[in-house]
Amino acid sequence: MSTIMNFVVKRFDDPIMSKITAFGQIAAVAVSALCSFPAFAANYYVTPDGDDINDGKSWATAMRSPELLAEKYTTGAVMINVSNGVYRLTKPIVLAHTDGGSGVVSASGDPSGVVFDCGGVTNCILTKGYSNTFRGLTICNALYDSGSYGGAGLDAHREWITVRDCVFSNCWCVAADKDVKGGAFYVGNGSSVSNVLVVDCGVLNTGTTKDADGGGCFLFGVDTKAIDLTVTNCAAIGPNAYGGGVYNWCASLTNCRIVGNVATNLSPTATKGNGGGIYCCAYDGNWTARQLKLSNVLVGANISSGAGAGIICVTKGTNFIDACSIVGNRCLNGANGAGVHSVVPVFI
Repeated sequence: MSTIMNFVVKRFDDPIMSKITAFGQIAAVAVSALCSFPAFAANYYVTPDGDDINDGKSWATAMRSPELLAEKYTTGAVMINVSNGVYRLTKPIVLAHTDGGSGVVSASGDPSGVVFDCGGVTNCILTKGYSNTFRGLTICNALYDSGSYGGAGLDAHREWITVRDCVFSNCWCVAADKDVKGGAFYVGNGSSVSNVLVVDCGVLNTGTTKDADGGGCFLFGVDTKAIDLTVTNCAAIGPNAYGGGVYNWCASLTNCRIVGNVATNLSPTATKGNGGGIYCCAYDGNWTARQLKLSNVLVGANISSGAGAGIICVTKGTNFIDACSIVGNRCLNGANGAGVHSVVPVFI
């Protein structure tokens, strides 16, 4: 999928993309100690030299394949502890427990140590429950091609998900005439995303209808918070493309960097590519007033074929953009709002 991103950038042939490096180094993903997990979660273990005939209930009897471990234990909360190594997945890790408390975490807390490589053939993690935890992981080369929902790296559109100290690279959702949401991940209301890097990810709708939302990620819900999130070189591409970096449904962003992303239609003259950096939307069926809050967020060098190359706000509430840097963004096709485009009041 990286070739698709290269195609988009080359076709625009815009020197603004070369300015990405001027905004500094992408923030390093810090190593963090593991948190304590819910008492009802059963711990299981995976190592590169484990054996899938084992029960995975201790390091001494660890399994080798996290996807097979999750497949073996589908009753009750499952916390998968993963030791350092590269794990090449052929199918997703499915956490089936619907009452929450499951998760996948690295034993060291260091995302550089645990790599889930999906080989461009499968998505990585699918969670069917609430209050699940994902920490200290690198997820790369994930492909989600089933349409509806999304999150090639992590599909956790249920509520109260914790994603921390993770890296998502080259994760793509691809479909034709089906909605696709969140190239790297899709999290639901009440979720917490912190110290996460998303790079070279995207959503691609090759059809003529439906949406491509959140090339980097899809944040849903008024109680969802993103802190120290970096999204760079991601793309939303389709007949209706929204949020090349982030599709933000009422979430708050603090100390984040949204840099060098693209929202565009495959047609070079199309204008339905809105929010190259961030697309902010709040629609619950009645357009109930919601507030969107961005604090100390860098939004730079993003491009859209439509309005709001940096940020576009389509809400009914009053939006707050506090202590943010919005620089070097560009709308094509004569569209409005290279920096910020809003249909409602914005306080900056």
